[in-house]
Amino acid sequence: MYSIYFIYNKCLNHNLILEKGYGNSEFKFYRLAKEIADKNYNTIICNTSVIKNDTEYIDNITYKSYKSLINGLIKVDNHDIFIIMRDFRNVQLLRKYYNNKFIVWTGDYFTHKQPCHFMNKDDALYISNDINTTIVAVSKIHKKIIEDYFKSYNINKFNITYIYNCVFTKHFINKKYEINKNDIIFGSSWSKGLNKIIKLFDKLIKKHPNFKLLLMRPNYNLSVVPDRDYIKLLNTVDTKPELSKIIGSSLCVLTSEFFETFGNLFAESYYLNTPVIATHKKNGLHEIIDNSHICNLNNYDEFEKLILSFYNNRPFVELNSQFYEENIINEWINLFNKL
Repeated sequence: MYSIYFIYNKCLNHNLILEKGYGNSEFKFYRLAKEIADKNYNTIICNTSVIKNDTEYIDNITYKSYKSLINGLIKVDNHDIFIIMRDFRNVQLLRKYYNNKFIVWTGDYFTHKQPCHFMNKDDALYISNDINTTIVAVSKIHKKIIEDYFKSYNINKFNITYIYNCVFTKHFINKKYEINKNDIIFGSSWSKGLNKIIKLFDKLIKKHPNFKLLLMRPNYNLSVVPDRDYIKLLNTVDTKPELSKIIGSSLCVLTSEFFETFGNLFAESYYLNTPVIATHKKNGLHEIIDNSHICNLNNYDEFEKLILSFYNNRPFVELNSQFYEENIINEWINLFNKL
């Protein structure tokens, strides 16, 4: 049996990620590694949590130093598979020492107008000629965006597929919550269009003062809380059970016009049977949610109409089981076996 190396230049582990609101990308990375380990694959995470002894064992996962791997100091079998989280630059660095099959798993949105922080033209050209590197996108539309990015360099031959992010259902509490129909959630990073949501709420609250906008704060978000009486700050929601109660008891969750390559929070909302109001601008979350619940966020009347329709008759929604961990883990294992 080959080993799976998960590579990420961050300092966490698969248990700590359950305790703090570090962000969904980190949560998906570490919990995917744990699921793979639980399938009896020898699983190694190379990150910056291990420095002194270079090796640490936590549950059924081995942790090794990211720096040691990048410098070619870790002995691996040629049949082992590397999963590189988001950083395309690591392909060239690791190829100096390792001839293994590489997977670059990215959830990032990038175009030439909005460049990737983890890849330049040289990296793109190198990866396109590396037949042993596969890119994994997180949705169909995300895959197309990456294809278009590479084609702009006249690169048409490279390995790319998509595997949806999964909702790790075992960490949530899905039950029938008492709904507070006045509570509306914005749980994304505040840089993802919160200002437009506030402008909509400024109008909404004049006519319907009962509504509250509940803001969650990712732990990396140090912005000042907007000064509005209708805003209720929840700060960082550290655990998925806590998140379950907040989302499960609210009227709905809001997105912005920010391009979501997948939309982790919104898939989780659907698992908790909470509807999502989304922008009409197509992105990854439209592959998850009910597309009759979209509106032009530049049109206040559309927004108000949808909010009030939810208030008067909150729709029942549920997540398609294709996004559950068991199905997604099987897709990853199928990919490993194809490489």
